[in-house]
Amino acid sequence: MIMKSLPGNTSDKTHFTEFARELVKGEIVNQDEFVAVFDSAGYTKGTIVAMGSTHWISRVPETIDLAKQMIYESKGMVFCVLDDNYSYYENDSEYAGVKQRWFLFSSKQALERETKTIKRSVSREKKELTSLIDRFGKQLFTCKDDALKAFLDLTKKIKYHKLSLSDLLEEKHFLKRGKPKEGDAFELKYKAHVSITEDIDKINESIDAAGKFIIATNQLDKETVDAEKVLKTYKDQQCVDRGFRFLKNPISLIKSVYLKNHERIIALSMIMFITLLVYAIAERALRKALVEHNETVKSQSKKDVQNPTMRWIFQKMEDIVVLEYLEDNQLIIQFMNMTEEIKKIIRLLGSECMSMYGVST
Repeated sequence: MIMKSLPGNTSDKTHFTEFARELVKGEIVNQDEFVAVFDSAGYTKGTIVAMGSTHWISRVPETIDLAKQMIYESKGMVFCVLDDNYSYYENDSEYAGVKQRWFLFSSKQALERETKTIKRSVSREKKELTSLIDRFGKQLFTCKDDALKAFLDLTKKIKYHKLSLSDLLEEKHFLKRGKPKEGDAFELKYKAHVSITEDIDKINESIDAAGKFIIATNQLDKETVDAEKVLKTYKDQQCVDRGFRFLKNPISLIKSVYLKNHERIIALSMIMFITLLVYAIAERALRKALVEHNETVKSQSKKDVQNPTMRWIFQKMEDIVVLEYLEDNQLIIQFMNMTEEIKKIIRLLGSECMSMYGVST
């Protein structure tokens, strides 16, 4: 099995376990360098047990208590510097009875980005709570218990602030209209006065945990598989995500195809999968050739790079026009708008590509 089309409501966690059982039966896992890489949805007890001795690398979800504890108690840990951006702390684990290594990575760039997000969230929450408290302060309650219950409900979804019930004021509400007279019947109503303050401990706790994530692997050999290799292998799966983003882009015209028949949907999925496979192979081949020949291409920002995406390369080649005409009963094919950079790319992709576009060495 090289691909499988699943309904949109399929549970990722359930599917990953089924996929793991099928994967370990195949011949591909017997290759020395084979490593299965999956995201946090794949890190479940069922999946990592099903993988057996097959090598894997996975993001560990923060919903696991041990992971949450490791991240939120990381302030006193001694991190090893990996590069200008990343540092890490390594720890052994036997989650689900499987021996593995957990790497707690800390990213400076992610820390900066997530800290800004947290501060914006604090500001937004304060604004929303201020408006909510203003409305709450105008409500009338028939008894103190109702006011307290409403106040407790108000505090349930708060993340970065503290609310305190500063006072409960009694108000007389006469049952008759008009100016009240002595002895007129009335009932007591209550108004709650609430104050708001920032929860500094929770804010600092969130900032301390910002930019941190855990990657686990059952590759126990520290000599051949270090933190740098684990991180690089995990991040390489981003090329798959980029591929799916490419398919969802209007340029691929997938959205213009409507299929109702189940078999045709599966067939289209297979074509999409093969397209992504060719996309990934072409991108890898071009990047490898650029490095080997010490060549570069211009990126979107006009910088010389050796790791362009194939989507960008496709965009560069959009202006190519194929002109076909007959001359002396012979079909002549010419390629127009071929820049020197495009010709260089075609040469780097190999002889078959050169023959297809009529580019000489």
